[in-house]
Amino acid sequence: MSAIWPKQCLGGVSIQAYCKKNNVPYNLFDKWYTDTRLMVVPVTVKGNLITTPTPGNHSGSV
Repeated sequence: MSAIWPKQCLGGVSIQAYCKKNNVPYNLFDKWYTDTRLMVVPVTVKGNLITTPTPGNHSGSV
């Protein structure tokens, strides 16, 4: 898994470089990613929902 991730994920930095910079052993990251990449994790968001108007959606509701 030596690919460069999209810029929005890690700023275009390779996973190996990111792990080294943040003192994360690459082999542990690789195992975690392999074990969890296909799992769906439920998420609860608390607070106010902020929406941005989209064309055809002038009310601001989702």
